[in-house]
Amino acid sequence: MSWRAPLGNAGRKSGRPRRRGTAVRLLRNAPLFDGQAGIERTRVLALQLAGKPCERRLYAQILTALGVPQNPRAAVVELEQIAIRLMRAMDVQVLLLDESHNMLAGTFREQRIVLNTLRYISNELQISLVCLGVNEAREAISGDVQ
Repeated sequence: MSWRAPLGNAGRKSGRPRRRGTAVRLLRNAPLFDGQAGIERTRVLALQLAGKPCERRLYAQILTALGVPQNPRAAVVELEQIAIRLMRAMDVQVLLLDESHNMLAGTFREQRIVLNTLRYISNELQISLVCLGVNEAREAISGDVQ
């Protein structure tokens, strides 16, 4: 399963797609409450990558988007397990990452860690990743040869 998503530019000078807001609204399904299972289900989980993302921050952002409080002193592996378990339970099918070019703010090593984390999430949950951002986002993602 390929975890890369095509990035497009609709032609604005700022590098932003013209209809990004519309795409986000269309892809963001309202969560549905499953009364039988007693859980909320959502197909699309949208988040904005932090200015300098790292593995801990990425999992914290996912948990925040899921509406889950976190312990700031929790180990990365604990955040990972909680995020994966909840995304699976909520039946997330698409992880939408806005401002994906922010991956470039970190060092080369930090970029690799974030890309490997995204690949792991995609493979583990068999979900699609949709990355939105300026042209530099393509560089961040296509630099990963897989």
